[in-house]
Amino acid sequence: MTPTPPSDPKTLCHRNRSLDPFRAMLKQLPMSQRGVAYTLLAGEEAPTYRQVASRLGIHRGTLNQHLRRIRLLRPHIYKALMEHRARQLSERHVRALARVGKCAPK
Repeated sequence: MTPTPPSDPKTLCHRNRSLDPFRAMLKQLPMSQRGVAYTLLAGEEAPTYRQVASRLGIHRGTLNQHLRRIRLLRPHIYKALMEHRARQLSERHVRALARVGKCAPK
């Protein structure tokens, strides 16, 4: 039996306690859409869509299609995902500004 790769959505989900409020909600999604949602939200780094697609081994257009289906068929889940994603991106932005501040010439 092969070990689960670290980018596996289920593994990422179990490691990330911030996803606890989403677990029941995301169980409503088909497996492929659930994998996209978990991978998008998992981790502190707020991965780009390109990184998410790469981790899942799918094309970026396929990722977009899964997100579109979530948005159209389950808007309440999409709204919660995007609110969490906005917080992640905001935190990533703050970290980036802190790095620039440390590296900026004086």
